[in-house]
Amino acid sequence: MEKHPGVKIEFIDVDYERNFKQLLEDPSQMPDVIELTVNEARLPMKGRIVNLADRIEDMADKWQGDYMTLIEFAELEGEAYLLPIRSEPMMVFYITDIFENKGITPPWDGWTWDDYLSIGQQLVREGHAVWNPPSLNEVEPFIVGFGGRYTDAKHRIAGVMDSPETVNAFVRYAEILNAVSSAEQFTSESAFMNRGLIVGRALRIREEYERVSIAPIPEAPDGRRYNNSLMTGLAITTTAQQPELAWAYIKFMLGESSDEAIDAVVNYTVGASGADSSFQPIVRKPETLEELKQWLRYEITISPPASFDFAWMDRGSRASSAPGRPIPQYYAYTDVNTAQADLTQWAQEIEAYAATFAGQTASGR
Repeated sequence: MEKHPGVKIEFIDVDYERNFKQLLEDPSQMPDVIELTVNEARLPMKGRIVNLADRIEDMADKWQGDYMTLIEFAELEGEAYLLPIRSEPMMVFYITDIFENKGITPPWDGWTWDDYLSIGQQLVREGHAVWNPPSLNEVEPFIVGFGGRYTDAKHRIAGVMDSPETVNAFVRYAEILNAVSSAEQFTSESAFMNRGLIVGRALRIREEYERVSIAPIPEAPDGRRYNNSLMTGLAITTTAQQPELAWAYIKFMLGESSDEAIDAVVNYTVGASGADSSFQPIVRKPETLEELKQWLRYEITISPPASFDFAWMDRGSRASSAPGRPIPQYYAYTDVNTAQADLTQWAQEIEAYAATFAGQTASGR
């Protein structure tokens, strides 16, 4: 910010569970720039943040490319209000020495769900666990890959999440889940210690960084690879006292080209997690961090925001704040009638939650 000497930047830690609702009730306390999930921008912050389309158009020649793809991912009704700054996609991690010692072919770019099934079953036969704990947002890429959807273009949930296509996708996902793992293993310390392959968010695999290699999630039957991300973006509030300085700050954060902006997102995502400095395995093996960053630079460009990533919270888990299901329920979806009945109920629960989330005030009304 050398172009603005004398300007002091005050940072306010905004957390949905702690002070977000208070800011909504008293907009005078709202910061000029705020980091939001797409659903926070679309629902409770609707009408409280500035349309950035004209400003982005002025930067189009510089940000054209991969970063513009991220901007489009975060659009609200076709308009840009957010400039993505954080994106954490799904990844696959595998324990290198286990694969080498057991003679198992490791995952590769272009592997499929059939390959995943084969590799997973080999690991299980060798006494190792496939660590793939299902949860609402983490399952979505696989459901989409199998032909299902959580929402439609109008953000409808009921009738979409429980459509025949989505029910069948959950059934297929559950069949694969049951073939390579069990619901009981996620409370087993021995299973945790014997993990051979892990499916999860890019920055959630902390314990094994010295031993892991990284791969993308498998390709879907149509030959495409589907992913999603826990994404946040920077927005300028309608109450901003210094909107021009707010815009200057955002441009400073993102840089003057698409490559710089993508690097900014990757570094912000990794840095915000502490992965680049806090985890001793990464400090001891920095090449793993560089491999992770290289994958992130690519993966975030194919990973739209998770449909049900509603509220940003500082707590250690980034689990969805929407109604969820216990892990064993995902395994029970092999029965199509069970899947249909529960997904219908679940879709209604999430739709009701979204309506409440959109109208939040400090008093909860």
